[in-house]
Amino acid sequence: MASLNIQAPINSSDKPPSLGYVVFSAFLLTFAFPFFNLFPLAWIGLLPLLYALQNRTPTQAFGAGFLFGLHFCALLLYSIISITFYGYFLLITYLALFYALFALFAVLARQYTPIPGFLAIPILWTFMEEAMSWGFFGFTLPHLVYSQTNFLPLIQLASITGPGGVTFILVLINVLVYESLVSLKWKRQLTFLFTTVVIILGVFFAGRAAIQPLDEDQDRQEGIKVGIVQGNIDQDIKWDATYREQVYKKYISLSRMANHLRPDLLIWPETSVPFHLGDNPKDLERIEEFCRTLDTYFFAGIPSRKFEEGKALTQNSAILFSPTGEQLAKYDKMHLVPFSEHIPFGEEIPLLARIMEEAGHFVAGEEMVIFPFPKAEFGTLICFESIFPSMSRELITAGADFLVIITNDAWFGTTTTTSQHAAVAVLRAVENRTWVARAANTGISMVIDPYGRVVEKRGMKVSATINATIYPLEEKSFYTRCYWLFPGAIISLAVALIIWTIVTAFRERRLKSAISAKKG
Repeated sequence: MASLNIQAPINSSDKPPSLGYVVFSAFLLTFAFPFFNLFPLAWIGLLPLLYALQNRTPTQAFGAGFLFGLHFCALLLYSIISITFYGYFLLITYLALFYALFALFAVLARQYTPIPGFLAIPILWTFMEEAMSWGFFGFTLPHLVYSQTNFLPLIQLASITGPGGVTFILVLINVLVYESLVSLKWKRQLTFLFTTVVIILGVFFAGRAAIQPLDEDQDRQEGIKVGIVQGNIDQDIKWDATYREQVYKKYISLSRMANHLRPDLLIWPETSVPFHLGDNPKDLERIEEFCRTLDTYFFAGIPSRKFEEGKALTQNSAILFSPTGEQLAKYDKMHLVPFSEHIPFGEEIPLLARIMEEAGHFVAGEEMVIFPFPKAEFGTLICFESIFPSMSRELITAGADFLVIITNDAWFGTTTTTSQHAAVAVLRAVENRTWVARAANTGISMVIDPYGRVVEKRGMKVSATINATIYPLEEKSFYTRCYWLFPGAIISLAVALIIWTIVTAFRERRLKSAISAKKG
């Protein structure tokens, strides 16, 4: 059993375990995510990876971590290849580097600091995921927290810590289980097992206690009736001019069905209106007439154009219309999908633009918008934007009473990515204790309450409507108010640990060099 101990020195004579364990770990974690929904696998899915890092040098650990990240992200995100072939391989390679760096510093921290693995590893992994979400190429779909959206008691923690707190608990459980398996002393084994059980039960019962009954929300204020239209338009015909009228009439027909229950707000998905706003005044007149016919507020995803220096620029937009057809507010998507909606550095690197010719050429918006809906103001996230916790939090902080997510997941068909993308909305609701209405072209459309419960849902590849009533909460979550607290603590601890590790490693190497020089 001693050879399994992750705390064993890396200069042990034992050979490192097979890299097959790394691949096995990637498979286990993939099946923990939505679509497969085997969420308990995330509590043990890291065990093979931890074992695989045993007796590896830092360089070997970097390679093992990269191999894990490459397999995990390739399996989890395989459907992205249908959108952008080259972008898919760039993405999984980029993400794999984060897992490689995690493995590198996990091994270095084990070798050069006295910090026990059950503290160092959760801190480093949570920091790694936090860093993965930063910047222009930020991405969060592989984050472990999204594997737990069907386990509501655990994800209630996100309303306090944000998504990172849930990830920290998951990695901590993995490490404690691992330590209980490899420890040579039975008292130590029992201690780790007992701690694991206490954490799981504590999180479970605390989470259940935090979930309020729906009727308590209903008693607080008058509800808002929302109607959602899921058109189920295949991507192959969505922008085919010969199908344009058919697509528009289908959405009109479904909207009339949803309007039978007189919603206060009718929602269409991302780019559901099959024309560019501003191209033809008659198209806008049709929308105005449609609003007057329904006599309700209408919110829809519409591609739009703006002109700068005589050049037409396309934007992915969402517009709120009044019952009279007046445009009340317009939001232009700010965080575009790299290598899909636009090509980063495409103008600076013409070769990249030629290689990625299948990518779109949208222009990003410049500011968030709070829509002035009379009963309660709301903010919107368009497709890819919903994977970033900071964007939803900023909308709630700016005054949004609930969130509307509009998306077109027709690109992904009925693959795992469609389910994973939908699960993201559950976390956004819990983090901010807010209602979320999600309208998706080909599914999954749903209405989610502030505790992550799906009140209404329509599945993939069906034409359907949703009618539901939401009851926005007035009080903001602790995470919404103090979002910086937990991530700040993790970043500080991780940076301190990394600096400690590097400085100690540098000093030891200098000392060894000095001793060797004296002997020489």
